[in-house]
Amino acid sequence: MVGIQYPRRYELIDAWRGVASLLVVINHQFLGRSALTDQMWLGVQLFFVISGYCIAAAVDDGLQRGMSFPAFMARRVRRIWPPYVASGVVALAVAFLVGTVRGGLARGLANLEGPVLEYVQNLTLTQWVSIPASLVGGAEPPAVAWANKTLWVQVYWSLNYEEQFYLLCGVSLLLAPLVGVGRLFALGTGVVVIFNLFTAGLITGTFVDYWLQFATGVLVFLRLRKAPDEKSARQLEVLLFSALVLVATRAAWQGEWPLTQEHYQFHAQLGVCLLFGLLLVRLRPLDAVASTTTVVRLLRSAGHMSYSLYLFHQPTLKLYRLLVPAGGDGVSQVFFDVGALGFQYLVAYGLHRLVERPFLNSRPAEPVPTPSVASPARAA
Repeated sequence: MVGIQYPRRYELIDAWRGVASLLVVINHQFLGRSALTDQMWLGVQLFFVISGYCIAAAVDDGLQRGMSFPAFMARRVRRIWPPYVASGVVALAVAFLVGTVRGGLARGLANLEGPVLEYVQNLTLTQWVSIPASLVGGAEPPAVAWANKTLWVQVYWSLNYEEQFYLLCGVSLLLAPLVGVGRLFALGTGVVVIFNLFTAGLITGTFVDYWLQFATGVLVFLRLRKAPDEKSARQLEVLLFSALVLVATRAAWQGEWPLTQEHYQFHAQLGVCLLFGLLLVRLRPLDAVASTTTVVRLLRSAGHMSYSLYLFHQPTLKLYRLLVPAGGDGVSQVFFDVGALGFQYLVAYGLHRLVERPFLNSRPAEPVPTPSVASPARAA
């Protein structure tokens, strides 16, 4: 019996991208004002799952097309690097402007000072190297990756992990003829599980921290697009649910609830991702209907520019706070916040059209449908 075959495109994925990016923007805008907004940083965790789903689709597409490792990585670099570098330029420009306005030209120039290595790391998305390197010099590494002081923009921390995920998936294409992508994924994920059983949070910065969040998205892709029959699909869903129960229980046992931004709570964060993965599976049959609603259409619009919104919102918020007097209590604060959110969105939209949209890969990331259904062993 062949499992349910859904259309190639999962439209709600774009809407969830919009949700995730807006959660992060709201979190940074209202940080410290309420328990609810302080939890919205978890939008980054949703991004990891979405990324796993989409990159699994890209790898599967690459397998069908016989794509080489250089071709796969070239598509990834073309997709992420131009907007990323532009955001670095904007961040430096805002730092210079803020320093100049508040302390004169000397302070503005001082805000641009830094080791050459720091510039190299920020241009190549290798800021994460500073974390394990700090151990060599006997320094205390940051407890969480987003506390890495090498980052020009704080949100770059998650892109450090994404870069590593892309590289590993590209290598899987390179080794696929010898081992098989499915076996590589299962073996690598198993090793990460064992590693984190004993050393979770020992040192941040490497892919093992968030590979299981990424793998959750891969499992969702396998469940929805590659399961050969209903039984296999259910087994993958049971695997996701069982993992959720286990990690949520362990998180509670270790006192990881509630989640905070100050600590690396491995099991609790993974639990959020597994719950989100199961939600994506359950919502898949409703995709066609939900995608016609006004709310989902608006969220999909935000999702299409979510990368730019994610990259540019922090320097844009700094610029807004420089240009617009801070709101006090009541109505003035509401106007200030609404203006800040609108300003961030408009700037991100403009930069999306200027430095992101021209570099989008023309071919959809998700695989072209084929008459036969591939087995999970061939999927990424």
